[in-house]
Amino acid sequence: MGSSLRFLVESKTLPSINLPVLQGSAATTQTLILSNRGQGAQAFTASAVTSFGGNWLTVTGSGSVPSFGTTPLSVSINPSGLAPGTYAGNITITAGQTTLNVPVILTVSGAR
Repeated sequence: MGSSLRFLVESKTLPSINLPVLQGSAATTQTLILSNRGQGAQAFTASAVTSFGGNWLTVTGSGSVPSFGTTPLSVSINPSGLAPGTYAGNITITAGQTTLNVPVILTVSGAR
């Protein structure tokens, strides 16, 4: 039986990341957990892209998820220099035949 990967944050399945921030906010990091519910370690790669606004979204972490174990991924969002508006990005995690696409929406509001 093949490995099955799933995406968890605080024990909840995460289909997307929606983050509201104020203009000029400092960078923030979230830890996402990649889980392997099958036998045998599962190698994976992770990447992040944005549709506009520069490289405000990055993901670090690649390697292998141990059998019946978890591996953290660090997702950084840096809104510095972004004008108020809505920005879209995507995190892609690939492991064998499985690809997880996690949409990321960043909403920057004007400073108060």
